[in-house]
Amino acid sequence: MIYASPCACALRSLRTALAAAMLTTATLPAAAQGELVFMDELVLRDGVFFKVHTRVPFTGEVRGHGQIVEGLREGSWIFFDDNGQRLSEGTFKNGREHGPWVFFHPNGQMASTGGFANGVRDGHWTFFNPDGTEDGALTGTYRAGVRVD
Repeated sequence: MIYASPCACALRSLRTALAAAMLTTATLPAAAQGELVFMDELVLRDGVFFKVHTRVPFTGEVRGHGQIVEGLREGSWIFFDDNGQRLSEGTFKNGREHGPWVFFHPNGQMASTGGFANGVRDGHWTFFNPDGTEDGALTGTYRAGVRVD
């Protein structure tokens, strides 16, 4: 009679479970995996983000920027220039700016702050000059992207 040691059985079970997990992960699309990529790994086609050389709208997280769900920006985003200087920060809903946003001048000073509704300025906006003083000519209340006061 031949007996397998408990270690050999445990190792065989672990190999089987690991192979099944690897097979499942390899066959899931990026959308189901919530992939983490750099922005230069994506292309924008007709307002929808795709991973380069694919036809499936991207879902996942973009390093240093934000998240994309089914090809559209979603949730909190931070935008930087090529030197790493923060340009803007805010939220997206269904691919459009929505909620509070802050924009910055190249010198790091705040340029403007206000809210968006479905991609257009909505509510009170305050604008600032590069030296940090308020720009009263632009500051005001906006509705559907148009200044109303």
